[in-house]
Amino acid sequence: MHPEFSFARRAVVSPETLIRAVDGESVILNLKNESYYGLDDVGTAFWACLSTSPSIAAACDRLAEEFEAPPETIRKDMREFVEALAQRGLIDVTSE
Repeated sequence: MHPEFSFARRAVVSPETLIRAVDGESVILNLKNESYYGLDDVGTAFWACLSTSPSIAAACDRLAEEFEAPPETIRKDMREFVEALAQRGLIDVTSE
């Protein structure tokens, strides 16, 4: 991941990542290191929004509206989420 975080960047699912949704939750597999991760319903909503939005900021805006939550709360949670996914090799963060 880039050294400086920017909400203007876009998150792209790594080619080595598989995800399956089951009953509102998700299981993610990193094919490179064969690690599994689970997402609850909120994490699954974050993943769905993040992986289909043109930027991290756009994903945050959609989620703030969907969850009727303060944008600053969503942005804080999204930053932690993106950093954790990138650290585990599940997403790549593109330049602006």
